[in-house]
Amino acid sequence: MSNPPDKTFWHRLLALLLTYILTPINIHVQTDVPVMGDPPEVDILLLRREGKQWTPEQRERLPDGIRDGSAHTVLVEFKATESINLDKLRHIISI
Repeated sequence: MSNPPDKTFWHRLLALLLTYILTPINIHVQTDVPVMGDPPEVDILLLRREGKQWTPEQRERLPDGIRDGSAHTVLVEFKATESINLDKLRHIISI
């Protein structure tokens, strides 16, 4: 009987990529942030900007729907399966 493969934490990989891209323009990226008292297992990213509004440089790097909003903190739930493929990887990289 074989053991199931270890779970790949894709949301953490995405968080590392976004940290690299967004930290220089004063957007903080966090992952595995609890969202309630006894949370269910949720893979989330938290984007938090400095300042009163998104700057033009920040808007340039943010995806649609986030760049046009005025929220100071954005909670993104990340969903992926273990069957990652090239198309999904391209989508992650293009965010």
